[in-house]
Amino acid sequence: MKSFLTIIIALLMTHSAIAQDSFLALVGTYTETDKQGINLVRFHSNRTPEIVSIATHIENPSFVISTKSGNRVYAVQETDNGQVTSLKFDSINNNLVKINTVSSNGAAPCYLTLDPSEKFLIVGNYEGGNLSVLQIGENGELLKTVQTVEHSGSSVNEERQEAAHVHSAVFHPNGRQLFVGDLGIDKVKIYDFDSTATNPLTHSFDIEVAPGSGPRHLIFDKTGDHLYLIHELTGEVGHYQNSSGSAYEHVGSHLLSEENFSGEQGGAEIRITPDGSFLYASNRGEANQLTVFKISADGKLEAIQRIGVNGENPRNFLLSPDLSQILIANQDTDEIVLFERDQTTGKVSPTDFTLSIPKPVYIFPLPK
Repeated sequence: MKSFLTIIIALLMTHSAIAQDSFLALVGTYTETDKQGINLVRFHSNRTPEIVSIATHIENPSFVISTKSGNRVYAVQETDNGQVTSLKFDSINNNLVKINTVSSNGAAPCYLTLDPSEKFLIVGNYEGGNLSVLQIGENGELLKTVQTVEHSGSSVNEERQEAAHVHSAVFHPNGRQLFVGDLGIDKVKIYDFDSTATNPLTHSFDIEVAPGSGPRHLIFDKTGDHLYLIHELTGEVGHYQNSSGSAYEHVGSHLLSEENFSGEQGGAEIRITPDGSFLYASNRGEANQLTVFKISADGKLEAIQRIGVNGENPRNFLLSPDLSQILIANQDTDEIVLFERDQTTGKVSPTDFTLSIPKPVYIFPLPK
């Protein structure tokens, strides 16, 4: 009997250690068959990650997020007749169960964000050049569209900036303003957000960036005074500071690649550590690199490392919850690669841990 109890206790301790040493994440993809979709993946600190389950029959779920509790998941369907799908996360069976699907009100939705109350989902439609506010029901289902905001205009790159292309929508840390990056018109458009209003979004002001730079994704420091914006077309990170209380001024821009690099640029994703000490950005095109920046006390950036990503088209990456790893989704080589991260220096180094997934393009961690 004692031997049996000893075995049970050992198994429980092992399970607990694995749970503490790992986390679940959603991996969005571009799909080529009905058997592909949203991958639920368990990542570990010291061994190869594994796919736990796949939510199939969801076309091109290229951007996927969850609520703060992790029990509801939302995914775009990046297609010409753009849609958004809501799902329930079943933590017992570790799978996703579809709730419903609605129109995104624009072609090629590529970005999602929840308002602070989690009663509204904001959708950015890249080809549609607009963003929509969708109401969320008590059970996580997507209800009516309460507002759609159209962008208009163009910029100097005739191939990529012939029209508005909404590429991101991020709430300021104060939760009262939404910053929308539009690659097509070289602007970040800022909207005041009021969840009690008939039309929650009201345009406030714009941040204009250098013509042809193509603003893609953006991120704030924890104060909201410093805004960092990745410029897809020029392969740069722009730093903007709110020093006046009403507008953001351009502090400087920093190349992702070396100064003598002459190949194609493709700035993609940008992340910042919670303490605001380091910033990471991926560069696609012919660079296929991750660039590490150190952030000074006044918010300025200094590039301290450029490293190849051991693959092609690093469209997205994630800092692990314990900040010991960076997980990079290399779209064109069909895998996620794991890099170790030195938490003192901020620099990263490759590991032998990889996970094969067709066309991985977004990684979102589920809360434990």
